[in-house]
Amino acid sequence: MGNRLKELRFERGWTHEKAADAMGVSRGQFIKLERGERRLTAQYIDLAAKAFGVRQAEILEEVIPITIPIIGRVGDSTSGEIIHDTDHGPFGEIKVPIGAFGDEVAVEVSGHSMGIYAPDGSLILYENKQLPPQESALGEVCVVGLLDGRILVKRLLRGSRRGVFDLESVVGETIHDQRVGWAAVVMQIIHPRYARRLRVDT
Repeated sequence: MGNRLKELRFERGWTHEKAADAMGVSRGQFIKLERGERRLTAQYIDLAAKAFGVRQAEILEEVIPITIPIIGRVGDSTSGEIIHDTDHGPFGEIKVPIGAFGDEVAVEVSGHSMGIYAPDGSLILYENKQLPPQESALGEVCVVGLLDGRILVKRLLRGSRRGVFDLESVVGETIHDQRVGWAAVVMQIIHPRYARRLRVDT
């Protein structure tokens, strides 16, 4: 994704060092950001906007998502099942939090099914991908899609044989030897106080 860091720097007559100091990053980091060799996360965009005194949208050459959709809800059950049906929505959207890329999706925790890991009102951000379980996802808390259509929040573990997985609950029993169609790694847990601040009024 292109950015306007070089253009904004030239407009001000700044050196790489000056721009890096203004953003609070190293010279090497800034050069990589300017060249597109390092990804401009929401945090870097915020730092750059403040450094150059412009709106965040002016840092980029193309539009990126400035909100993340809340596409479901984790019900008050230790199963960790996610509800997606529209009878329970709409679920709304949030501003992209610091550390997120903007290409995630979120589910809201309703009740105490996730314990202190994700209290009532928390948001769970995960990769907006539905790929077969990857080796790198083993041991991670994921949103997993089972072949029977259920979508759960579980820790993905090896099963007793090839092609099946154990799904460890945050609270509740582990489900053994499940066939998983896809698994998306949880990227962030946003606790209720911060989640309320990120909400976008609709």
